Amino acid sequence: MQKEICPDRYGLADNFFRSLHVIGRLKPRVSVEQAQANTDLLFRQILRSYKGPAPSQEDLDGIQHAS
Repeated sequence: MQKEICPDRYGLADNFFRSLHVIGRLKPRVSVEQAQANTDLLFRQILRSYKGPAPSQEDLDGIQHAS
């Protein structure tokens, strides 16, 4: 579905491609802002896992600003 969702970018061949499309429903009483914050945290955790046990400071800075 990536080509349909984001046709101008193709990151499946790049392990550190920084894009994550999430489609879902909000639970009752969960705001869009709360869901976005949780999704951003999960995304940064996924990015961190690709860099292994000793990422560089540059990698950590990039991950921290990813959303």
